[in-house]
Amino acid sequence: MKTILVPTDFSENANSALHYAANLANLTKAKIILFHTEALQVAISENPVIMDPAPAQIKSNEQKLEELAQKLTADFNLNQPAETICLTGNLSLRLNEMVRTREVDLVVMGTKGATKFLDKILGTNAAAFIKVALCPVLVIPPNARYEPVTRLAYAADFESDERVPLHQLLNIAEPLKAEVYVINIKSDQQLDTILDDEVIYFIQEEFPDYNLHINQIKEDDVVKGLQEFIEQNGMHILAVSIHEHSFLEEFFHRSITRQLAMQTHVPLLTLPCRPYVGRPEIKHKMHW
Repeated sequence: MKTILVPTDFSENANSALHYAANLANLTKAKIILFHTEALQVAISENPVIMDPAPAQIKSNEQKLEELAQKLTADFNLNQPAETICLTGNLSLRLNEMVRTREVDLVVMGTKGATKFLDKILGTNAAAFIKVALCPVLVIPPNARYEPVTRLAYAADFESDERVPLHQLLNIAEPLKAEVYVINIKSDQQLDTILDDEVIYFIQEEFPDYNLHINQIKEDDVVKGLQEFIEQNGMHILAVSIHEHSFLEEFFHRSITRQLAMQTHVPLLTLPCRPYVGRPEIKHKMHW
């Protein structure tokens, strides 16, 4: 992991994510890019006009970014000074541009409250971005506090190709020297031991150099089963894959009561099914 991108709106939650990213950067010797984009303004009239933000606003943002980067570099004694980039336009589009042009390995984002349930957990910006992100995204909930990451849980449905997300996850886990636990939760009615044994075999064949801890748990409520495993086994991050009809859809489209139960201190790591791969060493790792 060489480059971590951290978008900020200068809020308290964004600062929490930045501090989390700084700790990760110190462990992995990664570079931090501190990023802000100012939304384009729409003038309300008979013919709406899209306008750039005022120059004074852009200059103020650039100054705040630079001050934040200098403080972060000093407070965390970063291996290399944090870089700043200030742009205008749509956040998700700009973030993916940065992922491509700066060969970003991980985006770390904070959250803030919103109205829809998915947005309540992730924040409007994070919820929108993880659906289109070209690289892994680590979402830091407001009540999360950094602690050394030694255990990562990956929620697998055993119905999709798990190799692409697991390659991405191991690219993150390896420099952290963290153990990876693959968790599959199914009800008694869903449990198909023969097919699941085949999936487990292929996962182990794909990753012979890693001691993946593969756990299959019988539980009718997927969210409850995950929460209990995370709490009982001291997981530091929960990872999920993002793809069409993904486990994340199942995860976030249950009743509000059940979903609220997952508001824990554990950050959520989302892994795209079609990541942008910019570095030769990552391409090599993701062969099959």
